[in-house]
Amino acid sequence: MKRRSLSAVSMTTILLMAIASSVSIAASIDGKITCDDEKHSAAVGVMVELWNTNESGKQERKSGVATTTAGDFNFAGLSPGTYQLKFRWRPTKADDVLLDYYIPRASDEIKLDKHSEIHRPVVALRGATITGKAVLDRKPSAGALVTTKSSSLESLIKTDDKGIFRLTGVRPGQDALVEILCNTERVRYLKRNVVKADRVKAGATIELPDVVFETLSGINNLSGVLQNADGSRHAGIRPLPAISEDGKLKFLLIFRDGVLNTELFPGKYKVFNDAFADEQSPLATIEVPAQNVVLKLNKK
Repeated sequence: MKRRSLSAVSMTTILLMAIASSVSIAASIDGKITCDDEKHSAAVGVMVELWNTNESGKQERKSGVATTTAGDFNFAGLSPGTYQLKFRWRPTKADDVLLDYYIPRASDEIKLDKHSEIHRPVVALRGATITGKAVLDRKPSAGALVTTKSSSLESLIKTDDKGIFRLTGVRPGQDALVEILCNTERVRYLKRNVVKADRVKAGATIELPDVVFETLSGINNLSGVLQNADGSRHAGIRPLPAISEDGKLKFLLIFRDGVLNTELFPGKYKVFNDAFADEQSPLATIEVPAQNVVLKLNKK
């Protein structure tokens, strides 16, 4: 009886040790997001996503939490591996204090072993504000899309009824590339404006010159089909920028369900695979004569 009792105790001890060992193996990442102000105010309601790099080198989203009223976030029970934190934030009201702050879009890579307990504080920097006005044919362009990767806002903003836009929380100390898309019935015009780093200062308001668009005149219709590599029609909506040889004219070609129908000046154009990617090798160089043309592209 004593042997059985001791054996049972031993088995129980081993089991408890195994459980304790498995619990201790789990790693964790926690942190706190605070604003760079005198009070170090908590950044509340920021979505923090945990991404993991898998064996094939691709990133996968593991989970996400919102920061608490104290600005805290925590991920527990993690397996060893390489992780990255990504931050998303969408203001819910105009007086949200975070409107004026820049929150990094992502952290650097975090490598965890079996017993890692990583604390990763994040500071939201006081950002700059960039304002401007979009004008189409000498009239305010309402609803034009404006974006910059220098801001922590996760989505595009639109110009108001007066064509005015206001980008807030722009990262200080770096060049800010502002992209404005003006939509007409047939063409989406694209313009860019680079604000140099020495102007992008914490708390500064930068007013850009009016962004002026003019409807193309003396243009020709261009129709075409976007094909996949196997010759089938490419489905869905796919924007491709067409850039003229002299680099002066830049706008997007819009394929809907693989069919293109837009207008261009006569001349030669370079067509690229991805929007805003001027440095890539072009998919094709096309020439628009005085009559309609048919363009066929193979998707890369």
